[in-house]
Amino acid sequence: MKKFNRIQTIAVAVVVMAICGTGTANAQFGKLGKKIKEEAQKSVKHGVNLIKGKAEYEAKDAKIKAKNKANDAILEKTGVDIDNREYKPCGDAPINYKKKYKPSAAAKAADPLATSTEVQNGFTKSRGEIHAFYENLPDEIVVSYFKPYYTEDNQKWYDLSDKWHDRHMYAFMALFEKNLSATEDYRHVISDYFEVAPGIKIPADGTFKNAWTLQYIADPTSSSAFVFYLYAYAYSQMINHVWVTWEQPKGSALPSDYNKKVFERNNMAFELATTVLSYDILNYWADYFIADIEKKTDAFDKCFSWVMARTILNDFIPKHAKHDDKNDAYRAKLAQFEGKYGNVDFSRMLAISKKPAIDEPKGVAVSADIKAIGNKAGKEITYGEFEKLIYHDSKWKALKEQKYPYRTTGYGLSVSIVFKNGGKRYVLPGQLVKATQGNNAFIQNADPSMAQPLK
Repeated sequence: MKKFNRIQTIAVAVVVMAICGTGTANAQFGKLGKKIKEEAQKSVKHGVNLIKGKAEYEAKDAKIKAKNKANDAILEKTGVDIDNREYKPCGDAPINYKKKYKPSAAAKAADPLATSTEVQNGFTKSRGEIHAFYENLPDEIVVSYFKPYYTEDNQKWYDLSDKWHDRHMYAFMALFEKNLSATEDYRHVISDYFEVAPGIKIPADGTFKNAWTLQYIADPTSSSAFVFYLYAYAYSQMINHVWVTWEQPKGSALPSDYNKKVFERNNMAFELATTVLSYDILNYWADYFIADIEKKTDAFDKCFSWVMARTILNDFIPKHAKHDDKNDAYRAKLAQFEGKYGNVDFSRMLAISKKPAIDEPKGVAVSADIKAIGNKAGKEITYGEFEKLIYHDSKWKALKEQKYPYRTTGYGLSVSIVFKNGGKRYVLPGQLVKATQGNNAFIQNADPSMAQPLK
């Protein structure tokens, strides 16, 4: 996938400009979205894992519907999901994704691709078939203000063409980058919106979330449709993060059916991804993004691929109908991923990469023995590739208890850790500590959030 660092400094305020097609935002964006999509679609056609027998499906659906009936009423009234609610096999409105629809006369008049027979790479349906499917989506999963799909005001809620895909990708990457770099000290409040009726405002990120989720529902066996749904899904999970929130503009409200229908839409897409989508496609994309972490050098690129790999491994593969908890290939893949990246805070590294670069600190000379001990300890760091230690003390200093009898507990040296992450060099203050006996040492008091880029 193409590097995304071109858009890292773009203000969130231009997200609405991009969706609306404002020239300034589009000039900054260029053809990034199209190139990303072309790269993402370099996957082969995979087999289809069909939903299990009708009787089994209906039995499961009825059982879960009964259990969720009370929670439905709460969700309808408050928009609050209940923790013990289960995913339904395809929401309250089961959908025949294999049915082929024909566009209406109104759609053909307004949408130049309504009758298109082009099947894009990685898709299983033509553009025209997908657009016709939008016209026939059940009301239970489509916000009332988003219909019909082909009107000028509603097109932004769908991925209808390369133009709209580019705009959605721009908005997604600009917001995703800011969400990834959100920390306790750098909180992100999403406040961009679209007013769909007087006093009724919907968050701007609803454009690409709705577009890619409905596109996937329309073509749920598609590898390419899945990966864009994955982007929307992973992004949505981040909004629940304590440092990333949506702030409803004062004096406005969401549509009355918004929370309920978005919830049902998301349920349907997730269920399709864990039943209809090929299990092999999930593993393909997991392997793709895991490999991509190592290939990328930019901090954001690494973080992006890490989020996507983690999301597939933790959320999709284990819940797929074909998944076996005793699958050693998956268990090994997950263990290796967590072993290598479990302690790496890519989001925090992305945040510190934005700090101003400083000159490398000056140090003092130390003995070869101290260097050997320090290099061994430095190689144990988990937040980057260790380069070297800069020493600020030439001799070990005794570390004593704070209370009587003030016994010596170890020896320490003040150091700066120089490491690489995402192709950039960083420096972090810390302390090299060793025991009173022997040469076993470790680095302590080194908070990665205190690191700074080096010039």
